[in-house]
Parts: sequence; C-alpha cells; structure tokens
Amino acid sequence: MEHKTQRTMAKKVFRILFMLLIAVFGIYLAIQFIIIFHRGYKTETAIAYTMADSISLQGVVSFDTVRVDGSGDLGYLVSDGERVTNGTVLAECYTDDSQGLLRERLDRLGRTIDLLSKSQNSSGSDLSLLTSQTRQALYNLLDKLDTAQYSGITDAEDAFLLAQNRMQVNTDQTEGFTQTIQVLQTEYDGIKAQLDTLQTITAATNGYFSSVSASPTIVTDAAQLDAATPAELNELLQNGFPAADTTNCAGQIATGFSWKFYAVCDLATADRLDGISSVKISVPGKQNTPLSAAVQELTAIQCFAPTYSANFF
Repeated sequence: MEHKTQRTMAKKVFRILFMLLIAVFGIYLAIQFIIIFHRGYKTETAIAYTMADSISLQGVVSFDTVRVDGSGDLGYLVSDGERVTNGTVLAECYTDDSQGLLRERLDRLGRTIDLLSKSQNSSGSDLSLLTSQTRQALYNLLDKLDTAQYSGITDAEDAFLLAQNRMQVNTDQTEGFTQTIQVLQTEYDGIKAQLDTLQTITAATNGYFSSVSASPTIVTDAAQLDAATPAELNELLQNGFPAADTTNCAGQIATGFSWKFYAVCDLATADRLDGISSVKISVPGKQNTPLSAAVQELTAIQCFAPTYSANFF
C-alpha cells in the first residue's frame, strides 16, 4: 500500500515538473516573439552626392586640319561639325541668286517625298498606337515651341505630320499619297537636273567639316606649343596668334580625333591638378556637354606659372 502511494506521488511530481518545463518553454517563446515583432528600427536618410571641383583657365586648342579651297557664292550641303568622307560634296557654287532658292525648294521636296513614302507604309497598324503616337508627337512639337528649341522644330513637325498621315491612311480618310508623290518627284527631278550642272567643292579627306564662318579665326602650331616653356606659352597667349587666311577658303576638315588644350595657371591651381590624370573640360556655349580629357603634362618653373596641357577626344 505504501509502495503504491509513493508511485502515485512520483507521477504527480513528474507531471508537475513536466508542466513547469512546458510553461517555462512557452514563456521563453513568448518573450522571443515579443522581442522580434516589437523591435524598434532606427532609420537614417542616405543621399548620394558627387563632389566636384572646377577651375577656370584661358588657353588655346590645337588640332590637325586640312584646308578646303573655294570661293564665290557658296551653298553648303553639309552642316558644321558633320563627319564627311573623301569625295563628299561639301558645297556648290552659285552663279545666280535663284539657284540658292532652288536648292531650298529641292531640300523641302526631298523631305516631303520621304515623309509621304513613310506614311503609306503603315497599313494595318493599331489605331490606339497611332493615336498615342500622334498625341506624343504633338506634345513634343508644342514643347519645342514653348522652350524655344527652334533647331529641333523641323524634325518635330515631320514626326507630327507622319503620325497624322498614317492615321488618315489607316482610317480610310485618304486612299494614299501615290499620285502626290509622283507629282513631287517630277518637280524634284527637274530642279535636281538644273543644280547638277553647278560646280561643286568636294572633301579631299575624311574628318569633320566646318565652313569658313565656323572655322577657327587663328592659326596654331602644335609643334611650337608642345616645345614652349611656361613663359613662352604665357607670352603666346598674351600676344595672340596669327589670324587665319580666309582668302579662297571654303572651310576646313578636322582630320584628327584628338585635341590638345594649352593653358597657364598659378601655382595654387597647379597644386589642385597635381596627381589628377583625368578631367572634364567645358567650353563657352557648351557647358552642358563637357569633354573628357586626360592631363598630359604639368610643368612649373619658379618665376612663371605652371602650364597645364590636356588631350581630349
């Protein structure tokens, strides 16, 4: 009897201990859940920022060019800065004032014919897509006018007319522009035949063309600039460079793909350039499109400011 009582007590004690163990484990889990789900987070705002330093220098740019001979009343067929190849027609020589007007008419006819030809190649296009393209082209045209970006108005106008014409073709508002293209093509061929008889000026090499009005007004000698000491370079910049001879000159072609910029600065500015291998150069009128450059040489003497030379592409 006493043995059974001891066994019953042992079972009760074991049950109590087991329940206490479960309770402790449950309390531990509860505490952990509270810690995990009620933990406070400290946040800080991170802002990306790039530090830049700038200096202002007056200097001269030197690059290899080839002179393009030509004179008279010239009508340029390529834009300033446009890349040309050997044999490209750069300009035509007018003998009559009406020939310049004919060239303008020919250019407009060519644009119109190209626009109408593209307009016909839109059969089966989705109307919702065409509507979206028309709306976007109109917004772009209005934006050009509002921000006075007149150099891009012609392209924006063509894009809007193209979208409008494609809409007309797909909604059967017109049967097409075939007859109109034929009439314009006939006029185009007649004017082109007249202008083909004019004397032309062609490129003698590959490079980037600039008309005489957009070409540098001075002549620089790269070898002289490379060999110049800081004092000599400073004197050259102060006294100026020889004026370019524009007699019988239609422009020039930049044949190289690298330019060198030569300038002088004080010792404090030179210290800021010491150890720097790459920079960006902004020129007046093109501040929003800086040119990548590599610092090629930095020379200093005691009595004159150091020179700074950069070669950029």
